[in-house]
Amino acid sequence: MNLKKEIIRVWQGVTMPGHAADQAESGEVSPEDGVLRFANVSDPTLELYHADGAGKKPAVIVCPGGGYHHLAYSKEGMEIAEWLNGQGISAFVLKYRVPDNQEGALQDLQRAIRIVRFNADQWGIDPAKVGVIGFSAGANLAVRSTLFFRENSYAPIDQLDTIGVRPDFAMLIYPAYFDENGQRQKLRPEYEPAGKDIPPTFMAHSKDDSAFCPGTELYDAALTAAGIPHETHIWNTGGHGYGLQCKLEAKGWSSAAETWLKKIC
Repeated sequence: MNLKKEIIRVWQGVTMPGHAADQAESGEVSPEDGVLRFANVSDPTLELYHADGAGKKPAVIVCPGGGYHHLAYSKEGMEIAEWLNGQGISAFVLKYRVPDNQEGALQDLQRAIRIVRFNADQWGIDPAKVGVIGFSAGANLAVRSTLFFRENSYAPIDQLDTIGVRPDFAMLIYPAYFDENGQRQKLRPEYEPAGKDIPPTFMAHSKDDSAFCPGTELYDAALTAAGIPHETHIWNTGGHGYGLQCKLEAKGWSSAAETWLKKIC
């Protein structure tokens, strides 16, 4: 597996829209679980993991979770990029703005999609096969990119901003914040899928993630009603925040996703 990496600044050479964190960025490995987490991100980056092999590859932008407070960068970013490389897919780990900056995070992701498509020839990527995957809050960010692609989240800056930001497919792993006021009975209005051009979507969750699984079930029903191609897997056990490290039933999400990716890519 080729894990040669490259770091790309998302707003290199231009003025970043929105606002930055009010404290200096920090990145620390937790002694409890060994996970590298970033906080107070003000200079968003893409970390590119090239897939081996000849020919143009699909690409996936990886959005780690962390409650829009921090980023679980190694567990839900770097490890996921390596897994995608194993499927012949190039991956980009997005270090997006936190904390409490959903607007800035979407701006970062939309710009990132444009960067990947703009540089597709240079990086050996198929610009028509650029997807997103997210975990928890990162899945919330990913789904927003699939719902809000018809409008720019920031005023165009340069030539790059003429490129479309609709992801070609999306994978949402234990997504968060879909339901209205946490009531688990109704989707928040902005998450109602409208139009047949919502990208094909894969979702994975577990029943024992009682805070967020109901939102996934609501979104699954909304996609079905809207006629959007999607595949949803819900296991009984798994909890939340496991990445590829789940020991319970939801560990099956990655093999299910691999099968789905073969059909999509």
